[in-house]
Amino acid sequence: AVRAIGELRRVGVFPMISMLATPEEVDGGGLFRFLELAKDVGAGMIQVLDPMPAGANLEGGQPSLSLSRDQRRAVHDFQVEANTHERWRDHPAVSARLYSESEAVAGCGWGGVTTYYMDSFGNIEPCIYTSMSVGNVLEEDFDTIHARMRRLFPRPVGGLCPAYSFGAEEARARAEGRPVPLAPEETERLARRYSRRPLPRLMRKMSRGVR
Repeated sequence: AVRAIGELRRVGVFPMISMLATPEEVDGGGLFRFLELAKDVGAGMIQVLDPMPAGANLEGGQPSLSLSRDQRRAVHDFQVEANTHERWRDHPAVSARLYSESEAVAGCGWGGVTTYYMDSFGNIEPCIYTSMSVGNVLEEDFDTIHARMRRLFPRPVGGLCPAYSFGAEEARARAEGRPVPLAPEETERLARRYSRRPLPRLMRKMSRGVR
């Protein structure tokens, strides 16, 4: 992996590396150690991911790995310090999902606002962390599915990442033997619930400025 970063640099490709912010890494100073490592190996940027209540991390119905509120805040603050403090000026830039998708910034851009996901069976889902289908490209035209998705998820949503509360829906479906991803009818029901959330704070400020 280190040789690959060097080769990317050699041919003019900007290398970014990722880390998973586990509770142990957050509490034990691992974020800043990884920042030092990233500098040493020549990475240009770090993407910091956080444990999500999805997939194998939901086995048994509860996430086996998760961050506390204080730990999530520590990841958020890590991006701010690493990108603004003079001490880290010569280090790679940091992009943490817990910052960019926070209530104070862009919020969640699922459902085609900024991202969506297609699984290996052709299901179009609003996010890789929320296993609910909007439609299947093997059964419908993509443009039809995309239009439906944009109707159900028309704007960013504020508050804690929807995947955290959706994890309970997925765990319940698995316990009851229902198929996952959830069917489009269930997706529509859940989308109505999430659509009642306010815009993220930055988006609210921007919308007032446009007016």
